[in-house]
Amino acid sequence: MQTQRPQTNEVTNRMLKGKDAHYSHLLLTSVNVVVLKYEDKWVPAEIEGAIHLYKRKAIPSTGILVLNRKKPQDLYLAIDHTIYDIEIYDRFIIVKIQEKKELEIFGLWFYDKHACMETGFILTDQLELLERSKKLLMKCRAV
Repeated sequence: MQTQRPQTNEVTNRMLKGKDAHYSHLLLTSVNVVVLKYEDKWVPAEIEGAIHLYKRKAIPSTGILVLNRKKPQDLYLAIDHTIYDIEIYDRFIIVKIQEKKELEIFGLWFYDKHACMETGFILTDQLELLERSKKLLMKCRAV
């Protein structure tokens, strides 16, 4: 992962605010990932570019945005209750999303091994926070 200069971070912050009105602050950015989708086999999603993990001022409180260099279509994933599993490998993260009866599986392939591990750590941490919040909310409702 390349360290960005403060000036570059300002540009990134402005861009993310333009893409998501509830953008709060950046957690991590990495130069390049390739997005794959699982459809009985891994197929390219034709999305490749910089990945940004960031906090939001609304629920869901964490988002992932991959800015596509190939086409105008970016990939946005909300870190919320629909993500039921993530798997972290050396340069690859698998994100499984279950919405109603639909299952979507995305793969994020990182050129930078360190960025993959760091992204995986943050995603795992955010999912654990979400799960703890859900349990606390259930306890409060039971009282």
